[in-house]
Amino acid sequence: MSAKAIVCVDDEALQLLALKRELRLALGGRYIIETALDADQAISLMDELEREGIEVALLITDWLMPRVKGDELIRLARESRPGLQAILITGQMEDEVRRHCAESGDILSILDKPWRKQELLEAIESSEGDRARRSP
Repeated sequence: MSAKAIVCVDDEALQLLALKRELRLALGGRYIIETALDADQAISLMDELEREGIEVALLITDWLMPRVKGDELIRLARESRPGLQAILITGQMEDEVRRHCAESGDILSILDKPWRKQELLEAIESSEGDRARRSP
């Protein structure tokens, strides 16, 4: 797989569009930026991308969504993609859940809404560095 994608998930369409636009402007053509409005759509999208030979390099997801919260989506996505990097963006995350997510090591960064562009880009750069260290 040579092409790489970032999959962004948020049940709020305006937040999702803003995130996608910001990433496209900041990252240029380095990644394909795809979006999903819920966990089911995100998993289907990641499966489709991989069937097309596109590596899902990063999952950026909101935490508070109907049915499946962001940390659960990350766990589900990692069942078939063990090394998947993830960033959680949240405006309403309980302290205990935040602490658990941070300690679990499953999440690269937890960012608060409204996210700061520089903080988001630094988290993405960190994911790139981690992938490079794990590559043979």
